Amino acid sequence: MNRKSKVLVGAVATIGVVLGLAACGSSSSSATSPSAGSGSVASAPSGETIKIGVVGSFGGVAGDGLRAEQAAEEAWVAKTNASGGINGHKVQLFVEDDGGVPDKSVLAVKKLVEKDGVIAIVGVADFGVEQTWASYIDGKKIPVIGGPASSQPWVTDPNFFPVANNQNNVQKMVTYGAVLEKKSTFGLAYCAEYPSCKQSDPIYSGITKGLGLTYTGGVAVSTTAPDYTAQCLSLKSKGAQSVFTSFSSGTVPRFISSCHTQGYEPLFIDDPASFVKSQLNEPAFDGVLFVGEGPLWFGDGPGTADYLAAMQKYQPNGELNSTGTTGWYSLEVFKKAIEASGAKGVPTSADVYKGLYALGPNFDLDGIIAPVTYAEGKPAVQQPCGWYATLADGKWSAPHGTKRVCIPAS
Repeated sequence: MNRKSKVLVGAVATIGVVLGLAACGSSSSSATSPSAGSGSVASAPSGETIKIGVVGSFGGVAGDGLRAEQAAEEAWVAKTNASGGINGHKVQLFVEDDGGVPDKSVLAVKKLVEKDGVIAIVGVADFGVEQTWASYIDGKKIPVIGGPASSQPWVTDPNFFPVANNQNNVQKMVTYGAVLEKKSTFGLAYCAEYPSCKQSDPIYSGITKGLGLTYTGGVAVSTTAPDYTAQCLSLKSKGAQSVFTSFSSGTVPRFISSCHTQGYEPLFIDDPASFVKSQLNEPAFDGVLFVGEGPLWFGDGPGTADYLAAMQKYQPNGELNSTGTTGWYSLEVFKKAIEASGAKGVPTSADVYKGLYALGPNFDLDGIIAPVTYAEGKPAVQQPCGWYATLADGKWSAPHGTKRVCIPAS
């Protein structure tokens, strides 16, 4: 198992502050055209190039799963350029791997802006590290569109335009999963390695109360513990019918197995943001409810067929998960913004802003993403919606449909 990013997803989704990712180096690359053997270009772009960037912890501890976003964005660029680009302009994607290190992330973003000349950062897979460069990118007036929106700027900063759920809605939709599965009590198993994880206790206490659930409290889980008998028995004794496993997903199967050994079999809830193909046949994941912060990567949901077809053609070995779809649809939102801006000639950052605001209230990309309103000078307002999946015998299914599920307005 290599989904250590789950520590970050779980912790940052609850409070949005995790800066302690380990690094495996930093690198950059750019993608501009279809890969070899992908077929002829139907209508070659003739206008000036649109330059955009993506930054993420692709080479850090989260790497395997997060590279799904990089692969999806490269597939999108290849497909778009093969179809004539955006309004006749070829798209060039600059990829920066910061390894999850805050200082390197700042340098990576500065490179994208000052050397590569990007007009927008489309897709961020940093799980909290973006907080270190938010003020810089704000000052440069470069819009940041999409990616796992798991830190505070996506909630409070008008320069950040979420496409996937922001951290507040991730928390709500995880908890709402218990409501959908008709569980009346909710417990939390949080990472012991990060002090921030424990701070999720009061957050989930408030969310569960608002959804009519009883919060049974949380237990700390260490990735190095030999077993989890004590934690499982504690959750069992408190009557937790559902449990969100907010820690390293490499540890999740051991934790679940330990609980089953104690005769404790609640609904386990996990996050598929960094799921990788090698985990499909892990028995402990069978029956787990996965709550995606972005659209599903399988099934017949709106837009899914185009995403899967492009991945098969241009990135056949790429990972498929909700981080990947988040990157894909972030670029779709970017394209819609350029088209809505009415830009003459090569688009600028100012055109991107203009187009984003022109998308109107409750924009949802034709039913694909959670409805969101981008308004000038104001943080984005996003409705709480999620996507639910389960795994059995190596196959995915959608117990509540492949389209988004939203919390009804009270």
